[in-house]
Amino acid sequence: MDEYDAFLLNVGGVLRAARENAGMTQVQLAESAETSASAIYYYESGKVCMSAWMLRKLCDVLDVSADDVLGLEER
Repeated sequence: MDEYDAFLLNVGGVLRAARENAGMTQVQLAESAETSASAIYYYESGKVCMSAWMLRKLCDVLDVSADDVLGLEER
């Protein structure tokens, strides 16, 4: 697995944990973020890279920081 694939997998895992922590299903998250449940599945499984716009929408719905989702540390 290359670095890019590992990054997508990590982002997906963080999103999945945030969604589960919020008590939401993939369908509920998709509806709130105005996307499809299959898109949420692909993001969470690390199969697809989401746009910055979608990242922002998901972070807003899940009330998490994009920095946390992306694995960025405070500088």
